[in-house]
Amino acid sequence: MEQNQNNEETKVEEVTEEVTESTEEEINQYDEHKTNPIEEEKDIDPKEAEEYLPFPSTLYSKLVDALEKINSLTKEEFNNKYTERDAHVLKLNVDSTDYTNTEDMLAEPLNKEDGFINSVSYGSKELMIRPLPVNSAGKALNGDAAIARIASILGVGEVTQVPLWHSGFWVTLKPIKDVELINLDIMLTNNQIQLGRDTNTLIFSNYSVVFNRIITNFIVNHIQNTTLDLPAGEDIRKYIAVQDLYTLVNALLYSMYPKGHILTRTCSNTTVIDPETKKPKCDKVISGKIDFRKLLWVNRKGLSKEHMKIMSSRNPNSVTIDDVLEYQNTLSINKQRTKKFTTTSGSVLEVVFKSPTLAEYIDNGEMWVNNVIKSCESMFTDTTDDEERNMIIDNVTATMVLGVYNVYVDKIVLEDGSYIDDIDDALSVLSTDNKLLKEFLEEVKDYINSNNISIIGIPDYTCSGCKESQIKEDKKGPFKQMIPINVLESFFSLCVLRIMKAQENRIS
Repeated sequence: MEQNQNNEETKVEEVTEEVTESTEEEINQYDEHKTNPIEEEKDIDPKEAEEYLPFPSTLYSKLVDALEKINSLTKEEFNNKYTERDAHVLKLNVDSTDYTNTEDMLAEPLNKEDGFINSVSYGSKELMIRPLPVNSAGKALNGDAAIARIASILGVGEVTQVPLWHSGFWVTLKPIKDVELINLDIMLTNNQIQLGRDTNTLIFSNYSVVFNRIITNFIVNHIQNTTLDLPAGEDIRKYIAVQDLYTLVNALLYSMYPKGHILTRTCSNTTVIDPETKKPKCDKVISGKIDFRKLLWVNRKGLSKEHMKIMSSRNPNSVTIDDVLEYQNTLSINKQRTKKFTTTSGSVLEVVFKSPTLAEYIDNGEMWVNNVIKSCESMFTDTTDDEERNMIIDNVTATMVLGVYNVYVDKIVLEDGSYIDDIDDALSVLSTDNKLLKEFLEEVKDYINSNNISIIGIPDYTCSGCKESQIKEDKKGPFKQMIPINVLESFFSLCVLRIMKAQENRIS
């Protein structure tokens, strides 16, 4: 990564005062006004709401269950129960499923731990995503500094510094130009056919690795500097934990929309049919301006005083590689996990799981994708039809399905103590064992769920219409239930909206 070494372009504060580890009371404090990511909340007509980003009010599984019940209605039953307003609300509910994670991935750790807060403090400093104003007094600005200053004045972008809590350092992102978003959209569109574009599949699986590689390269190209003292020519992805990809994408959204962006949320009871009236229990829709900084929730209890001390350093090149590796190795979530599996034939295998870096995730995932394509090449010679090609790919991936999470496996230990470190080939063979396949995928998903110190999510709220909590499950402690957000889908949608707006402005 080529970094901008002119550190005078941005004003970076440094924690220099005496700092102490937060007390249990400080860690558990919850100030709803301070931490609620939605501002200027108000009721809105569902027809008007359709032009905004529809964020979910409840978990993916509950939305899907409710929508399936509605889908089972006949056309006559639906018309008898639903008004035009109800239909608009229902569409918003359907659209909001794009912005949650399938199988409710990441919901369990976010709601199990009372230590998740979105305003992390160390000493008197808040360690959260923040804008960095360009220090331009009396200076002639050009290049990145000039672009950053103009974007800030227009309110369409900010130089943004973001903490990577899984990785142990900060990065500073440059504002994004509209032409860059157009080029990104073209690149993503051209790669849709490669195993599909659906980022709502299994989180951090190889199904979406091509997509995530494009986004990662886009992010790296917008890194202005980092607190990590990285040698020239070194790949920064080798030191970024895969879990921090969502954090980086969320920081891009803040960089694009520093003043927030309007979203809508329907009451979760819009998909609940009242048994007496046979109508939706509530049809309330709200809108509000979202502060993307406050979507980042951090498990403060999972960070030691030593971890916080490293993260309190926000000056460029102020943290060594050894510091970062020590940070990552001492995070409790990064401990390797060993799991024994019994095959259908009775043999016992021991799988050692690991938490990968972003470079490992992308490089290993693309190798898996290339192996799938290579296995299909001979079949491709007989067809030029895209739909048939994708069907062939789906059939091949079905026989290599364990490999969708190959990067999370460090090695496979056999009964005699020998081990296999050629993970791809081993998992391709093991995919034929349906019993092992099911248990392995469940274990990987549990491992991914358990290995998160920070998550992008939005809190539950009480509907102003029916006066009910949206998730309807009591959570112990002072924190509300959280809904993990698929921030990649949010980024794609908002990119398209911004491109369309830019084009409209040029036409007008």
